[in-house]
Amino acid sequence: MTYVVLRYFNVAGADPMARIGLATVGATHLLKVAVEAATGQRAKVDVYGMDYPTPDGSCIRDFVHVSDLAEAHRAALSYLRGGGASITLNCGYGRGYSVLETIEAVRRVSGSHFAVSHAPRRPGDVMTMVADANRIRATFDWTPAYDNLDTIAAHALAWRKNCCASAPAAHWLPQLLETIENTSPYWGLKNPHLAGKEAWSARRLGRPGPARRRPRAGWPSFRRKSPTIPMAQRS
Repeated sequence: MTYVVLRYFNVAGADPMARIGLATVGATHLLKVAVEAATGQRAKVDVYGMDYPTPDGSCIRDFVHVSDLAEAHRAALSYLRGGGASITLNCGYGRGYSVLETIEAVRRVSGSHFAVSHAPRRPGDVMTMVADANRIRATFDWTPAYDNLDTIAAHALAWRKNCCASAPAAHWLPQLLETIENTSPYWGLKNPHLAGKEAWSARRLGRPGPARRRPRAGWPSFRRKSPTIPMAQRS
């Protein structure tokens, strides 16, 4: 079996029509953090380390727009269907932006001069991480359409504004969880990896969780059973 491995670099941005984007609660992605600060959902942005040997002292990252990443996957499928051999490729633009440049891009497109504070370096942070994208461009019919930091920031900002304005989490998350609960046969009691997520989300939203359903006839049950401890071993 042949395969294509795409090494993602810093995936950023959102759908250009603001239909979908990054909505992970508590994500630490720099662009998302900066966008949250620009929209008033975060008090400030912390810059971890200002003493790196880079032009402005902050780390440098290669951001790739999520839509260009999607096109890279489509190009990978076309390559394999055409009989291509297994290959591993870096998926990035081959150009880096510093943390401060990224913050300034969000400030430009948002018009918000949100607060930025300098913090100590974090252990394990790499100073510069930029993709060598020559191989993917030579192998695939892939031409990035959004290789521009301001464009990436603008799309991330538009998604965040659209997400917050049309569907605040306190409104849409309970409905989403209820839909999953009512439609998925492996939600709740039947899947130990998912069990309790509804109740956990309900507690965070300050509402009572729904009653759990019994497994339908014929469905396997994955409920864990507590081991029976002999009376002699009980304290």
